[in-house]
Amino acid sequence: MYEASRITAMSEKKKVTPAEENKELKKRLEHLEAENAYLKKFEGRNGSNREKAETIDLLHPRYELSILLKIAGMSSISYFDTLKINYDSQCEKKMAKYNSYGGSKGGDHKNYINQRFMTDRPLQKNGTGVTEARWGSEITDEGLYLSIFTDLYSGQILSYSTSLHPNTKFVI
Repeated sequence: MYEASRITAMSEKKKVTPAEENKELKKRLEHLEAENAYLKKFEGRNGSNREKAETIDLLHPRYELSILLKIAGMSSISYFDTLKINYDSQCEKKMAKYNSYGGSKGGDHKNYINQRFMTDRPLQKNGTGVTEARWGSEITDEGLYLSIFTDLYSGQILSYSTSLHPNTKFVI
C-alpha cells in the first residue's frame, strides 16, 4: 500500500507530456555536449579567468553563452571584463598611419605650372590627384585609392584608375 501511494504521489507531482520531456532531454544533451567540448578545449590550462574566457569565446558560436558560463563557473560580468581587458591590450599595438610623403628623394622638380591652373586651350594643362577611401578598422589593407586625370581647361575627366595600394604604377 505504501509503495502504491508513493508511485501515485510521484505521478501526480510530475505530469510531463512527451513533448516537454523531449525538450528537456534536448536541453540536457546540449548541456552535456557543451560541457564535453569545454573540457576538451580547456584541457591542460591552469584555470585563470583569461583562459576560461578564451575557451568560452571559442565555443560561443556553437553553444549558448549561459550554458558555457555555468560550466566554467564564471559570471557574465567576469567574462565580459576579461574579454574587454584582452581586447584593450590588443588595441594598444596600433598600426602607424600611412604617410605617402617620402621626402625629397629625387631632388626638386622644376615648377612648370607656377600655380597658373587656368588655360585658354584644351589639353594644354592636365592634372591628377589621388583620393583615399577607407573602411573597416583603418588598416592599410582596407582602403581604395582613386586617381583622376583631368583637363584643367574644361574640367573634363580624361581617365581614372583605382588600386588597393598608392604607388607610381597606379597613378601613371
